Amino acid sequence: MGFWKNLVDSFRAFLGYKIEQQEDPVKLTEQSIRELKVDLSESLKSLAEAKAGFIKAKREVELQQKQAEQCEYKATALLEKAKNGQLDSQTADKFALMELGKKEEIMRRVNISLKGLENYEAMVKKLEDQTRAIKEQIYAWETELNTLKARTKISQATKNLHERLSRFDTNSTANLLESIKEKAIEQEVLAESMAYISSGKTSWEMEVDKILGMDKPANNPQLNEALNQLKQNVNSPDYKPTPPQIVQPKDVPPPSSLLSELEKLKSKLKE
Repeated sequence: MGFWKNLVDSFRAFLGYKIEQQEDPVKLTEQSIRELKVDLSESLKSLAEAKAGFIKAKREVELQQKQAEQCEYKATALLEKAKNGQLDSQTADKFALMELGKKEEIMRRVNISLKGLENYEAMVKKLEDQTRAIKEQIYAWETELNTLKARTKISQATKNLHERLSRFDTNSTANLLESIKEKAIEQEVLAESMAYISSGKTSWEMEVDKILGMDKPANNPQLNEALNQLKQNVNSPDYKPTPPQIVQPKDVPPPSSLLSELEKLKSKLKE
C-alpha cells in the first residue's frame, strides 16, 4: 500500500509540475527555444550536406567543361597536322569530327548540369536564409526571455514587499515609537535633575552660569600651578595635615539690602 501511495503522490506531483510548466510563460519560452535550437541543429546539418553536394556537382561540371575543351584542342591539333602534311586530310577530318561530336555531347550534359546547379544554389541560399532566420529568432527569444525573467523577479520582489507591508501594523509601531520617545524624554529630564543635584547649584545659578559661559570647566594655568605646589607639599617628608577650620556662617542680609546692592551695581554699569 505504501508503494502505491508513493507512486500516486509522485504522479500527482509530476502532473502538477507539467500543468505549472504549461502555465508559466518563462518555462514555455524556454521550451520553445530548446525546440528551435533542435530545428537549428537539423537545419545546419542539412545546410552542410547541401553545400557539400553543391560543391561536388560544381566540380563535376568544371571537370566536364575541361573535357570539352580537351576535345576541341584535339580536333584542332589533328587539323594542324593535316595542314603540315603530317596526316592526311581525310583521317584528320574523321577524327576531328569525332572529337567535336564528343565535345558537343559533353556540353549538352554540362548545360543540363548548369541549370541543375542554378536550382541547387537557390535551394542552398534559401536554406541559409532559413537557418539565419532561426538564429535571429533564437537570439530575439533569448533576449526577451532574459527581460521576462528580470521583470518576473522584480514583480515577485515587489509582491513580497507589499505582502510584508500589509502584514505590518503601522499604528502599533507608531505607538511603540511614541512610547520610546516619551521614555527617552523622561530619562533626559531625570539626568538633568541629577546633574542639578550633583552640582550643588540651584537651577537659576546654573542658568546664570550658562548665560555667562561659565558652565564649562576652564583651563586655568594658575590653578594647575597651585595643584602642583599642593602635591609637592603633601609628598614632602615634613608635611603635617592641618585640621580644617570651621567657618561660622554669616547672617544673611535682608532682602532690602540685596535690592540696594543691586541698584548700586546698575548705577555703576550706567556710569
